[in-house]
Amino acid sequence: MPLAADVLTGLQLSRGVRQTFEVLHGLALFAVAERGHTSCPNTLTLHLPQRLLAEHVGYTTRYLRRLLAELTTAGVLDWGAHASKGSRHGLALAVRQCCGNRRFRWPADRTLDSM
Repeated sequence: MPLAADVLTGLQLSRGVRQTFEVLHGLALFAVAERGHTSCPNTLTLHLPQRLLAEHVGYTTRYLRRLLAELTTAGVLDWGAHASKGSRHGLALAVRQCCGNRRFRWPADRTLDSM
Protein backbone atom coordinates (compact mmCIF):
# COMPACT_ATOMS: atom_id res chain seq x y z
CA MET A 1 0.00 0.00 0.00
CA PRO A 2 1.36 3.43 -0.89
CA LEU A 3 2.28 5.90 1.82
CA ALA A 4 0.81 9.40 1.87
CA ALA A 5 4.32 10.77 1.30
CA ASP A 6 4.55 8.70 -1.91
CA VAL A 7 1.32 10.19 -3.24
CA LEU A 8 2.52 13.72 -2.40
CA THR A 9 6.00 13.31 -3.91
CA GLY A 10 6.99 16.34 -5.96
CA LEU A 11 4.18 18.56 -4.69
CA GLN A 12 5.00 21.83 -2.93
CA LEU A 13 2.50 21.82 -0.05
CA SER A 14 2.48 23.42 3.37
CA ARG A 15 2.94 21.35 6.51
CA GLY A 16 -0.75 21.71 7.44
CA VAL A 17 -1.87 20.50 4.02
CA ARG A 18 0.46 17.52 4.19
CA GLN A 19 -0.69 16.68 7.72
CA THR A 20 -4.34 16.83 6.65
CA PHE A 21 -3.68 14.57 3.66
CA GLU A 22 -1.76 12.10 5.83
CA VAL A 23 -4.77 11.81 8.16
CA LEU A 24 -7.19 11.38 5.25
CA HIS A 25 -4.91 8.88 3.51
CA GLY A 26 -4.62 6.87 6.72
CA LEU A 27 -8.40 6.86 7.16
CA ALA A 28 -8.79 5.73 3.56
CA LEU A 29 -6.31 2.87 4.03
CA PHE A 30 -8.18 1.82 7.17
CA ALA A 31 -11.44 1.87 5.17
CA VAL A 32 -9.81 -0.26 2.44
CA ALA A 33 -8.95 -2.91 5.02
CA GLU A 34 -12.34 -2.71 6.78
CA ARG A 35 -14.25 -2.96 3.50
CA GLY A 36 -12.30 -6.07 2.56
CA HIS A 37 -10.75 -4.81 -0.68
CA THR A 38 -8.23 -7.29 -2.04
CA SER A 39 -6.15 -4.49 -3.56
CA CYS A 40 -5.79 -0.80 -2.91
CA PRO A 41 -8.09 1.23 -5.19
CA ASN A 42 -6.83 4.36 -6.96
CA THR A 43 -9.23 6.48 -4.90
CA LEU A 44 -11.52 5.91 -1.98
CA THR A 45 -14.57 7.94 -1.01
CA LEU A 46 -15.11 8.83 2.64
CA HIS A 47 -18.06 10.54 4.29
CA LEU A 48 -17.04 12.38 7.45
CA PRO A 49 -18.39 15.08 9.75
CA GLN A 50 -16.23 18.13 9.01
CA ARG A 51 -16.08 19.19 12.65
CA LEU A 52 -14.72 15.79 13.71
CA LEU A 53 -12.08 15.86 10.99
CA ALA A 54 -11.13 19.46 11.83
CA GLU A 55 -10.74 18.63 15.51
CA HIS A 56 -8.65 15.56 14.68
CA VAL A 57 -6.16 17.56 12.59
CA GLY A 58 -6.24 20.48 15.02
CA TYR A 59 -7.80 23.20 12.86
CA THR A 60 -11.09 25.06 12.64
CA THR A 61 -13.65 23.87 10.10
CA ARG A 62 -13.11 27.04 8.09
CA TYR A 63 -9.35 26.51 7.91
CA LEU A 64 -9.86 22.81 7.14
CA ARG A 65 -11.91 23.76 4.07
CA ARG A 66 -9.02 25.98 2.92
CA LEU A 67 -6.62 23.06 3.30
CA LEU A 68 -8.97 20.74 1.39
CA ALA A 69 -9.17 23.29 -1.42
CA GLU A 70 -5.36 23.29 -1.66
CA LEU A 71 -5.34 19.48 -1.83
CA THR A 72 -7.93 19.65 -4.60
CA THR A 73 -5.76 22.10 -6.54
CA ALA A 74 -2.84 19.67 -6.10
CA GLY A 75 -5.00 16.93 -7.65
CA VAL A 76 -4.88 14.43 -4.78
CA LEU A 77 -8.35 15.02 -3.37
CA ASP A 78 -11.82 16.02 -4.42
CA TRP A 79 -14.42 16.99 -1.88
CA GLY A 80 -17.68 18.74 -1.26
CA ALA A 81 -20.32 19.34 1.33
CA HIS A 82 -22.47 16.32 2.08
CA ALA A 83 -25.52 16.29 4.34
CA SER A 84 -25.82 13.38 6.71
CA LYS A 85 -28.60 12.30 9.03
CA GLY A 86 -28.54 14.50 12.10
CA SER A 87 -25.93 16.85 10.68
CA ARG A 88 -25.87 19.10 7.68
CA HIS A 89 -22.14 19.68 8.02
CA GLY A 90 -20.60 16.56 6.57
CA LEU A 91 -17.95 16.12 3.91
CA ALA A 92 -17.70 13.68 1.05
CA LEU A 93 -14.04 13.19 0.20
CA ALA A 94 -12.40 11.20 -2.59
CA VAL A 95 -8.81 10.53 -1.51
CA ARG A 96 -6.20 9.49 -4.08
CA GLN A 97 -4.41 6.33 -2.96
CA CYS A 98 -2.04 5.77 -5.86
CA CYS A 99 1.13 7.49 -6.97
CA GLY A 100 1.65 9.16 -10.32
CA ASN A 101 0.91 12.33 -12.17
CA ARG A 102 -2.77 11.69 -12.96
CA ARG A 103 -4.99 14.27 -11.29
CA PHE A 104 -8.17 12.95 -9.72
CA ARG A 105 -11.61 14.35 -10.47
CA TRP A 106 -15.06 12.96 -9.76
CA PRO A 107 -16.28 10.69 -12.59
CA ALA A 108 -18.56 12.58 -14.97
CA ASP A 109 -21.55 10.36 -14.13
CA ARG A 110 -21.19 10.87 -10.36
CA THR A 111 -21.95 13.90 -8.28
CA LEU A 112 -21.70 14.47 -4.57
CA ASP A 113 -25.50 14.51 -4.42
CA SER A 114 -25.71 10.99 -5.85
CA MET A 115 -23.63 9.45 -3.05
